[in-house]
Amino acid sequence: MTSDSADGNHPSSPHLTGVLLLLVFVFLTLSLPHREFYGEEGRRVMAAREMLSSGDFILPRVFGEPYLNKPPLYPWLTAGVGFVRGEVDAISVRVPALVATLLTGIWLLWAGIHLGLRRAGVLATLFFLLCPMVMRKASLGETDLLLTLGCTIYALEMLVFSRPGSETPMGASMFRMVLGLCIAFLAKGVAAVPFVIAVMLAAAC
Repeated sequence: MTSDSADGNHPSSPHLTGVLLLLVFVFLTLSLPHREFYGEEGRRVMAAREMLSSGDFILPRVFGEPYLNKPPLYPWLTAGVGFVRGEVDAISVRVPALVATLLTGIWLLWAGIHLGLRRAGVLATLFFLLCPMVMRKASLGETDLLLTLGCTIYALEMLVFSRPGSETPMGASMFRMVLGLCIAFLAKGVAAVPFVIAVMLAAAC
């Protein structure tokens, strides 16, 4: 794929802004429905409530027993949202997945701009954020979209940093890659390993 600078197509700033505003509007209106807890959402709400009541943010617990189904990132985020809102409920447990989804879309757009592929960045953002499975999971308190965010940050930062003529400072690039890995592993644990290896293999190719 050639860069936008080469083929002369430059989506205007209002176009990019309009796309982002439209996507934000769609997610805010569709992603936090009023519904019963689904899957592990109830346990994550209980773990977050116990964190806030006990002050123990190291080991998530449900009814006093360790909750070790997943690493603690999602209960941490749920507790943080609940603390700000004053209540840990169905909305609190779904906000982290929604925010992770929006951040992934923004990161795709950012990478496209920095790679000189604005049109590709816009299309990637649209395809990701408007994917039915992504839209469904963005409305649930699940860890998949945190894993997606972490792997996306890691993968796209590798692409931006390794491109010829890159002026990205090594320290900033390494920080973002480590941040992506931390998000992925604190969200999914060892289940993130195949995704990270796949990203490394794709970058090598």
